[in-house]
Amino acid sequence: MNLLVNYVAQPRRSSPLNLAVARVIVCFYAAWKVATYPFSGLRDLPESLFLSNPLAPQNNFLALPGDLLRWLPWEQATIVVCLSLVAIGWRTGFSACVAALLLAHLSGLNYLIVNEKTFLLTVYFLVLYGIYRAEDPLRLDSLRTPRRPPPSSGRTKDYPMSALRLFLIVFSLIYFFAGVAKWKGGGMSLAWADADNLRLILQHNALYHLDRKSVV
Repeated sequence: MNLLVNYVAQPRRSSPLNLAVARVIVCFYAAWKVATYPFSGLRDLPESLFLSNPLAPQNNFLALPGDLLRWLPWEQATIVVCLSLVAIGWRTGFSACVAALLLAHLSGLNYLIVNEKTFLLTVYFLVLYGIYRAEDPLRLDSLRTPRRPPPSSGRTKDYPMSALRLFLIVFSLIYFFAGVAKWKGGGMSLAWADADNLRLILQHNALYHLDRKSVV
């Protein structure tokens, strides 16, 4: 909570290092998670699982099983490359946009079956960082572009942290409304936390990650 309050109450810092460190950590961690996540297992699942989800037939952004799914490993590799480019700060406008779109697509496909939103926060970070990338002077794009020094104003230069500030706000809202939805949907009985319900969720995910075609 202190981290959120600090960046909202004081959105500017005397050094841009915080934003650069956040960019490197988030992108390299996300690249590792994407590279090791079994997205390719979606090709082995029956098409009926996709079609049975009410979001699938009316959402053209999510490709259904078939010839398109054979491109999943290439899409996964492209995301890893783009995340690595954002991490080092090269071509961040293009690479952050491509990574966010492709990662949202793969996450959407995965959500239809496994109900996991593992990479949702990474997508939000990429979008916000792409919008406010000019505020990061330590990215490679800024370092290789010559700039005229700003006129001296007699005070220490400070740096805005808009991407981090807005990301922390989005992060807080996601978890707040998720808790509200669970409380409202389950009522005072908190049925979503019932032991039998949790058992079914764990069994469903375990079967998927063991590359089994059967689901609960």
